[in-house]
This record gives sequence, C-alpha cells and structure tokens, in this order.
Amino acid sequence: MIKRSIGIIVGVILIAGVFAGCSGGKGKFLEHESGLRYRFIDMNPQGKNPKRGDILLLSVRYLTGDGKIVDKNESYRVQLSNPAYAGDFFTGLGLMQVGDSVHFLLDAADYYTKTKKRDLPTEFVQGDKLLIEVRLKNTIDVSSFENERRGIYHTDE
Repeated sequence: MIKRSIGIIVGVILIAGVFAGCSGGKGKFLEHESGLRYRFIDMNPQGKNPKRGDILLLSVRYLTGDGKIVDKNESYRVQLSNPAYAGDFFTGLGLMQVGDSVHFLLDAADYYTKTKKRDLPTEFVQGDKLLIEVRLKNTIDVSSFENERRGIYHTDE
C-alpha cells in the first residue's frame, strides 16, 4: 500500500513538472533561428495566425531591463510586414496567434532605430535590452481595414 501511494505521489509530481515546463510563461527565453529571444506567456492554439499585410491589434508594454515601463498602448495597431533585420519585432509577431501573449527581448538600439525609425529613448544606452510584452488581440485584413477607415462597415447577418 505504501509503495503504491509513493508511486502515485511521484507520478503526480512528474505530471505537474511537465505541465509547469510546458506553460512557456515565466521561464527562460527561447531563441528563434533569426536570433529573436522570446517566451510565450499565454498560448491560444485555436487562434488565427496573422498573415503578412494584416493589421494587428495589440496590447503592448515596453520595459527597460530593470522593469521600468517606458511606454504602453492597449490598442496599438501595426501592419505585419517583412522583418527589417534578423530577429526583429515583426519576426516575433509572425510567431503569434490571436489570443497569444509573448515577451520579446530585443536590442533596444536596433528596435528603436531600425523598426521605429527614431532615436534611442533616454532610458536606454547602447547595448541595453528592451523587453516588449505583447498580446495579440485581433487581426484585420487590409481590405476590411481600408473599409473601416472609409467608414464602410459590413456586418454578417
């Protein structure tokens, strides 16, 4: 009876360890073949995959290496384009599905000068890392976005 109880306890611990390791959340960053470092916090396997050209509706927070929030936007829209450089923000967005939440760890100077096309904010110096927390809320195809901009709305009835 004791051996069986110990076996059950060990089994439960192993299963819990497997699920904890698969959560992808608070653990180590993975490295994409492009060099992008990322970790999934929430995954939605049934979510829609964005396509190049789609408009992505994101919730985004930008943080310094010590956790200071530099900027945030709960309804940020960006068009998914080809990567501007190896391991950039757009590479990461292409890995996501609607409902996913991911942390990207990027070189701050590369992100601001190559992706945002602006000077490095004063919170950073050359060589600093930028942590971007992203939740992909929705995708909109370009034609629907253009109709929305022109005020033409269609509803499925």
